[in-house]
Amino acid sequence: GGTVRYITPTPSLTDDNVYAKTELSTTQDGAPSYEGGVAVGGPIVENKLGFRVSGWWRHDGGYIDHVNYLTGDTIDKNSNHTNTLVLRGALEWEPTANLTITPSVFYQKRDVHNDDEYWVGLSDPGKGRYINETPELMGNHDHFTLPALKIDWNLGGAELISNTSYFDRKQTLQDYSGTLYNLSYFQQSVTTGVLPIDYATPSVGASICGQNAAIIAADPTYVGPPLLGAASINLPGFGHYQSSNIITNTQQNFTQEVRLQSTDPNSRFTWVVGAFYSRQSQLSIEEINDPQLPALTAYLWGEPSAAGSCNVPPTGIPIEDIWCEGLLPNGDDYINHTQGHERQIAGFANATYAITDSVKIQAGARIAKTHFDFSNFSDGAQNFGPLTGNSGKQNETPFTPMGNVTWQINDDDMVYATIAKGYRIGGANPPFPVGACTELSTSPGAYNSDTVTSYEAGSKDRFLNGNLQLAGSVYYLKWNNIQQDNYLPSCGFKYTTNQGTAESKGFDFQGEWLLTDAIDLDFSLGYTDAHYTSTAVA
Repeated sequence: GGTVRYITPTPSLTDDNVYAKTELSTTQDGAPSYEGGVAVGGPIVENKLGFRVSGWWRHDGGYIDHVNYLTGDTIDKNSNHTNTLVLRGALEWEPTANLTITPSVFYQKRDVHNDDEYWVGLSDPGKGRYINETPELMGNHDHFTLPALKIDWNLGGAELISNTSYFDRKQTLQDYSGTLYNLSYFQQSVTTGVLPIDYATPSVGASICGQNAAIIAADPTYVGPPLLGAASINLPGFGHYQSSNIITNTQQNFTQEVRLQSTDPNSRFTWVVGAFYSRQSQLSIEEINDPQLPALTAYLWGEPSAAGSCNVPPTGIPIEDIWCEGLLPNGDDYINHTQGHERQIAGFANATYAITDSVKIQAGARIAKTHFDFSNFSDGAQNFGPLTGNSGKQNETPFTPMGNVTWQINDDDMVYATIAKGYRIGGANPPFPVGACTELSTSPGAYNSDTVTSYEAGSKDRFLNGNLQLAGSVYYLKWNNIQQDNYLPSCGFKYTTNQGTAESKGFDFQGEWLLTDAIDLDFSLGYTDAHYTSTAVA
């Protein structure tokens, strides 16, 4: 149902082993890439205690040159390069024949120096020339630590398994160019003569400013300089301008699962029952740091008038006080700070019963109680003042069943059919100044979970004395109440809502043919038709 599992090698209690790999590659019109890794493991105490440690590092070479937009000089050649480091260590302790305890820790650090976007107006892909003139580096620095503990206790007729983990992640990145975002936003004002504020309209929340026709009427012919061209940033006489977008994401996620399951796979009745608990804390901070905002405002609209203030039109000068709020103490002109928490507790069970030696039925279900809450603070000139005391929450009780029928026709042929349901937890939107957006009149609140119901039927077969193995299936998935992001062009904000339905149908076919003892042929074919089945526009 959409899960990808990475299964790492476990430490050995009996055998020493070493594994190493290296790679060297080149990028056309760019820099080389290279990597190296090694893993070492073996017993510390024979049949009792073993270890495995590994390390891996990779450099991905870039091919886009970062240049100075004022001079055209290359600042950073092949700037879109990436370095990645991965470390892992694990122990396996078997104090008795029936008990295994495996602690481990996984660490990853990934540093993207600059992103893969280039300026079409300056570049010539046909000649292998890719240029980026964005003033700031669009980097992405992401690292996490994942300690885990697995306990496996064989009780004879049943097996008790406990998995505990804690995921601690921090990411800082430039998700978009603050310079280009600001200049494109300001250009709407200077080319249309429309200010980004409204002194006449009463504030919404703390202080919202939009557009003031009375001020524009004083000089309806005002049109400022074009700030952005196809191949340049155009601020004649201003000098270097740079504003940075900074996104900070952190996660601290604790997960605990305990399950009890049968141990005899040949039994007529096999089963698993368990419980799951998770608590996740996530912080998201979006900032636009723009210490040059006062200077740029004066450059575009003239020096501010002392008479102007939020919701009070300035006197005497038609285009003066642009912002209700000044810069924040750290130089931000926009900040959105959201702290979210998610809790889930669930119980699940799954059982398979062999009606005959060849026909089995399987049924399972999972019921959960989920909670999501957030608190939000936002402020800054481009937020049109502070919005404080904002919070939201969402509680749900999702139920996800599944069923399966399997018919083992003979030793070489099996057919099956499965139906299952999955869900994604709902949430709530942080508030934003809807008064600055023409598409909405009220701030969106909570959104619900979305669900997928899947149907699948297939077969697995062997021919030519087992030398040819084939597997194929057809499937149909229905996606309801889809969680989707809506972008609001008038103000640059976005929010999540439930809208639209979709379906996906298709087939997959794969096989393996052992032509001789030395030649093995693998082949596969798949087809998917996925599309919306109802309008998905807010």
